[in-house]
Amino acid sequence: MKPMRQLAFAWLLVVATPGALPAQTPGCVGDCDADGVVRIDELIRLVSAVQGLPCVIPPHCPPPDPCLGLDADADGLLSINEMTLAINRLVEAVGNGLTGCPAHPVPTPTADELLAVLMESRAAWNRIGAVRYRMLERISCYCLFDHPHLVAIEVLDNQIVSIRDVWTGAAVTAPPPNAYRTVDGVFSLIEEAIDSGAERVSVKYDMYVGAPIETYIDYDTAVVDEEMGFRLSDMTIWTE
Repeated sequence: MKPMRQLAFAWLLVVATPGALPAQTPGCVGDCDADGVVRIDELIRLVSAVQGLPCVIPPHCPPPDPCLGLDADADGLLSINEMTLAINRLVEAVGNGLTGCPAHPVPTPTADELLAVLMESRAAWNRIGAVRYRMLERISCYCLFDHPHLVAIEVLDNQIVSIRDVWTGAAVTAPPPNAYRTVDGVFSLIEEAIDSGAERVSVKYDMYVGAPIETYIDYDTAVVDEEMGFRLSDMTIWTE
């Protein structure tokens, strides 16, 4: 195996919504993940975006952050007027963070829309080329098995090679099938839930690496105790 480069990522959440990754809630500047609230990580994201605006060498300029809702002419660059608008919107975003977003109905995504976001996020994850990674995984379910619900997992070549109880450090042996999942395993679970017509599929994807870091599935809202969820965090990734 070639020497691997270690990558550690800070998490920034994006909620699965219709179509492409959301820019922001309509009428609420700064709500990048469209959850109706402007959070501190979103304000940090916007400040960073505004700081990077005075870029005058197009080949080296990053694309404008869609959360600011700029680049009206879609040329991949920002004019002086657009940069001024960015500053004004940053001020508005701070205000929304302090006083809250205006009330707007949130549309329920269709199965096709959920699948579109899943495919985009899975493609982003595949582009990372993770050979090995470690993460914490928290399971939320009414599972009748005597195994920890918060574990540290190590994955090599998409196979789980180590599972340890976070609180005791003890190795978890002989877990039930699919009790713990890789990132790809969680992607598959989400896709299966959408295809099976689950009544609620709620997912938050990491905007940098595409991983589904918060997943909640309720197959039938009229049935109790069949809900399940996975939360992935503290991930460290090695690539070739």
